[in-house]
Formats: sequence, structure tokens, C-alpha cells
Amino acid sequence: MIIVDFQKHLRHLYTEEFKGYTSAQEMILRLGYAIKRMLDEGRLTPFDDYEKNKERIYEEMEWVE
Repeated sequence: MIIVDFQKHLRHLYTEEFKGYTSAQEMILRLGYAIKRMLDEGRLTPFDDYEKNKERIYEEMEWVE
């Protein structure tokens, strides 16, 4: 799955699947913000493969904590 599709999936999870589950929504937001930062800084492109980059994305989430 490419990054742009993964972002759409996160949006669906946040608004539909985990609606009302604050802690899950918080994690989804943190993941989305990590991806956005990396896109804005040119460390990811919308067409990069999520599976190949997920470790870097999760490291970005941890770094910001």
C-alpha cells in the first residue's frame, strides 16, 4: 500500500472504525502527523510503499513523544 492510500485508510479508521475510542484515535492521529511531517520534510513521498517505510514512520512517532 502506498503512503497516500495508507493516509486514506487512517482517515477511515479514525472517523468510522474507532469513532468514540479516544485512545485509539490519539494513536491514529500521532501516526498521521508523523507521516505528514515526513512528507513535508521530503523524507517520504505520497507514492512510497508503507510496508517498506513503516519502521521509519514509527521511529518518527517515538521521537516526537
